[in-house]
Amino acid sequence: MSFYIQKIIVTGLEKTDSVIELSNGLNIIYGPSNTGKTYIVKCIDYMFGYDKEPIDISMGYQHIEIIVKTMNGILKMKRKIGENKIQVDSTDPNISSGKYSTKASQKNYDKTINSVWLSLIGINEMHLVIKNENYNKQILSWRTFSHMFMLTETKIISGHSV
Repeated sequence: MSFYIQKIIVTGLEKTDSVIELSNGLNIIYGPSNTGKTYIVKCIDYMFGYDKEPIDISMGYQHIEIIVKTMNGILKMKRKIGENKIQVDSTDPNISSGKYSTKASQKNYDKTINSVWLSLIGINEMHLVIKNENYNKQILSWRTFSHMFMLTETKIISGHSV
């Protein structure tokens, strides 16, 4: 793959940072119940642009940051819980630093986090795909693909198509 997530960091004022490091290749998150496995997956999905907050801010955590290693550099992405913008700081010459919207949009496609993730796998232009039997179209999004390789316990056995 042309990138991988090296680190996930969840921070808050007067909170000890919660950090997990991942390696290039397959990462399997396992452990006893109630130890944070689902939070890890939800935090990654949140950084992919999902709008449901992975953590209740009353717990004191305020930001999620991921560090992504690409073939050409490093991306540091940081999102405040409850906001729909992600700050991207990039050393990869193919990805511009700046604030990106989490909402897929035809109007301002290049400034959406969707465009960043898709460009990492070589999809550099916006594409529309059929979304239903009425042939309505929607923007091809990163989250369209993410469900094929990021599995939760509810997705491992499912009767629904990816």
